[in-house]
Amino acid sequence: MNPKLYLMAATLWLGGINNLTASAITLLMKAARDGDFEEVGWLATKKNIEETDDYGNTALHFAAKYGYAKVTEVLLEQGAKIEAKNKWRSTALHYATWNGHVEVIEELLKAKPKANIEAKNDDGNTALHLAAWSNRVGALRELLKEGNNANIEATNNDKDTALHFAAWNNHVGALRELLGKGADIEAKNDDGNTALHIAAKRGKEEAIEVLLRWKADVGAENTRGETALTIGNSRMAAFIKEGLKNLEVKEEKNPQEKDTADTKAKTDKEDAQQGAAEEQSSPNFF
Repeated sequence: MNPKLYLMAATLWLGGINNLTASAITLLMKAARDGDFEEVGWLATKKNIEETDDYGNTALHFAAKYGYAKVTEVLLEQGAKIEAKNKWRSTALHYATWNGHVEVIEELLKAKPKANIEAKNDDGNTALHLAAWSNRVGALRELLKEGNNANIEATNNDKDTALHFAAWNNHVGALRELLGKGADIEAKNDDGNTALHIAAKRGKEEAIEVLLRWKADVGAENTRGETALTIGNSRMAAFIKEGLKNLEVKEEKNPQEKDTADTKAKTDKEDAQQGAAEEQSSPNFF
């Protein structure tokens, strides 16, 4: 189809928009969302590449959310601002990480200039926080690998680290990955809670088991003087005591060998399954 006729037809299809510049940027976002890198290359101009939808998202946000590394590459070559933020102050890296798109993360972090790996959204969350929250183990590995070196102890507005987020959601794959890379198991948030406090309060038994194997301090107190044994219900207290007893009986190996290396294949599988499940349940930020 003749490009001019294509734009006109698309203008009508998109609801009677009669401004061709607005139509073109709408088409650019659609092309980015659909992964059509050739059309993106044709449509993108210096003028329209930074135009946004009602939520402040650029075409680069769309490419990152839907996982199109080639579209991301083309947009960056055309001059898309890699640090563009939407109304929630989220960047393309935030969206690529939330959705577990490792190839897009790679593209954003090898660009020149590369994405700011420590950029924070309105809640103070970095990409690493979002990877832990959504159990994107592959994304965690990419962010933490040598050369990228995301700050594993970065805190958000509530002083939560990525480890707190993994414990909150019972994401054992993310917990193992973070602990294996040296995350501070005793880090405390604004309420003085460690990851073990959070897992105990929320009744996340698998997370508790992982944290106990990594020698989390059961006696650590939060700002209210609560420990992991007192912050939850009596059943959780009994569960933790039983876990400690079992650990005392066993001759423990190095926890990283026991809890990370032996389960790498399992967590890779969990990551893929989590991605499929959360495609249905995660918030639609666009």
